[in-house]
Amino acid sequence: MQKTCIVIPCFNEGRRFRSKSFLDFAATHPGVFFLLIDDGSSDNTRDVLVDLKSENAVQFNFFVQQQNLGKGEAVREGILKSLEWQKFDYVGYFDADLATPLIEIEWLLHHMEQHPHPEMTFGSRQRNGANIIERKTVRHILGRVYAGFVTSSLGLKVHDTQCGAKIFTSSLAQELFKEPFIDRWLFDVEIFCRLKKLQRDHPIPYREVVLRQWTEMGHSRIRIIDLISLPVKTARIFIKYLNQ
Repeated sequence: MQKTCIVIPCFNEGRRFRSKSFLDFAATHPGVFFLLIDDGSSDNTRDVLVDLKSENAVQFNFFVQQQNLGKGEAVREGILKSLEWQKFDYVGYFDADLATPLIEIEWLLHHMEQHPHPEMTFGSRQRNGANIIERKTVRHILGRVYAGFVTSSLGLKVHDTQCGAKIFTSSLAQELFKEPFIDRWLFDVEIFCRLKKLQRDHPIPYREVVLRQWTEMGHSRIRIIDLISLPVKTARIFIKYLNQ
């Protein structure tokens, strides 16, 4: 297995963060490292991350942002700092709530190493009859409508743009994450826009991987105002990248 760093953005995760799950996974996957980003939490998240690193200082590291900048910037900061931390073949990000179980890191990496080698693999919550995808019907429908609009606009063959499980080659990550994102929640869309822009110069192979398991955790920090402003924010992203 190639040396890999997974960034975990954390905001007020102190009560529900499953340190044991991370430590158990790391113990059986010595080639996988974790960089956890405390995105300006107001609870005991930092203490949890300190304790986690004290248990395994080889595979775990953390960084504290003094202000809450949103998931997109937390991920971006984490990706860039992971590239400074050590030399990794792959870097990526997963959600702290483990809606995508950590074992799916192994699944995505398996596909990264298949021929032809993709430069990016990302999870899809598409049901295929053999996997376990637990998601509320309304959110599933809204997600499909939005993802369909985004991918048809970009001309990309992608089913699920918003799944929080993605892995990149370090070289591609350096390009995709070097600039700040426009929106704190729609950064996944912006990643695909940046990918599309890079493909104008040379082909970048990517692979969407149907996850074996994903469970909606029943919480969301997205506000009603974020949903109302979704069309405007999406338009801003498209205008920036598709008109260049």
